[in-house]
Amino acid sequence: MTYPLEATKERCGQECGGWCCKNKLIVLMTKDEATRLKKLNHKAMITQGMNTEKWAMAIIPQCIFLTDENLCGIHEQRPDACRQWPYTASRGCLLWPKEVG
Repeated sequence: MTYPLEATKERCGQECGGWCCKNKLIVLMTKDEATRLKKLNHKAMITQGMNTEKWAMAIIPQCIFLTDENLCGIHEQRPDACRQWPYTASRGCLLWPKEVG
């Protein structure tokens, strides 16, 4: 079996309920990504990090782009950090079977 499993609407949205998008996280991104997301929703909590070129979006209590169906509302435009998730076994994430996470 290959790890992690493929992220699908069924696995992430329906089975999991969008756990990673409701877990009080900080998503790091580039200035270009931050600008793009702010244009999509001006209420997104995005700030520039101190002494760094990275920007951050707070996922509190959940991602502002998460739909009522627990799917990513900006899937094609999501930041690289979201595209790469999960890059390691994460408790609660269905992409990593229990024996791994």
